[in-house]
Amino acid sequence: RGRELRGPLSTADAPSRTSRHSAFEELAHAATSRVAARAGLREADWELLVLVVPPPDVDRADRWGRVQAVGGRWQVVLHRLAFGTDARGPQDQELFVQAVVADLLGEALGRDPEELDPDR
Repeated sequence: RGRELRGPLSTADAPSRTSRHSAFEELAHAATSRVAARAGLREADWELLVLVVPPPDVDRADRWGRVQAVGGRWQVVLHRLAFGTDARGPQDQELFVQAVVADLLGEALGRDPEELDPDR
C-alpha cells in the first residue's frame, strides 16, 4: 500500500510530455516566423500547416512542403515525416526546416533564399 506511483513523473512542460508532432510544429513555427520576418511578412500574412506525410500525388521535388496563396494569405505546408529522415538531430532539424522554408517562401515571393536565410 502506498508504494505505487501517483501522478506523472515529469511536469507538464517537460519534453517527455510533448508529442513528436507538437515538437515539430513548434520548431517549424519558430523557423517560419524567422524566415517570414526577413521576407517582410507579418504573422497575419501567413499560416503554417503541418501534415504528417505528403499526399500521394505530390511531386518528389515538393516532398518537404509547399507554399500557396489561400484567401489573401500565404499558407506554408510542411510534411513532418519527410524532415525526420533527412535531419541528424534536433538542432540540425531546425536549421534544415529553416532552409526549406526559406527555399519555399523565396520561390513563392520571387526572393533569393540566401537573403531569407543568411544562417545557411
